Amino acid sequence: MATSFILFNLEKGPFTDKQVRLAAAHAIDHEAIKQAVFHGTGEIAHGFYASASPWYTDGVTSWPAYDPDKAKFLLRQARAVGVDVTLQALPTPPYMQQTAELVQAMWTEVGFKVRFNIYDEFALQQKRRERDFHADSSAASYRWDPDGWFSRYILSTAPTTKIYSGFHNERADQL
Repeated sequence: MATSFILFNLEKGPFTDKQVRLAAAHAIDHEAIKQAVFHGTGEIAHGFYASASPWYTDGVTSWPAYDPDKAKFLLRQARAVGVDVTLQALPTPPYMQQTAELVQAMWTEVGFKVRFNIYDEFALQQKRRERDFHADSSAASYRWDPDGWFSRYILSTAPTTKIYSGFHNERADQL
């Protein structure tokens, strides 16, 4: 099992603002990505684990629903219409680049000014370490034991968390 996702840089840039992140989230049409990139196959994730996983939690509220009008409203409310956003991805596997291209179009449609860059692995890791990006089209394969995923992507002291998103939440760290 694996998934692709957009990861926000929470330490610098426009996505440090929750309203701007919400606008970006409302602008993404997950079903359109599933159809265009994954040819209609697979399952749209509604949490960290797919429904086939024993750790799947039914009824979890996932990301905000696709609503481009609300995205435009939130951008206006945050005074961020036309804000520059740097989106990055690896060229392989192709679905990360294809997802980013669709997200670039969706974000542009609601009022973001998006620059999309494709980097090789070395350059992308350097951009992540230097926090020189705003959003990253990424992917992860899941382990059946949730500790492996959580300790890599959610725990604020984890090297992967520090490099990718800078996410920090004391409550999540206590889990």
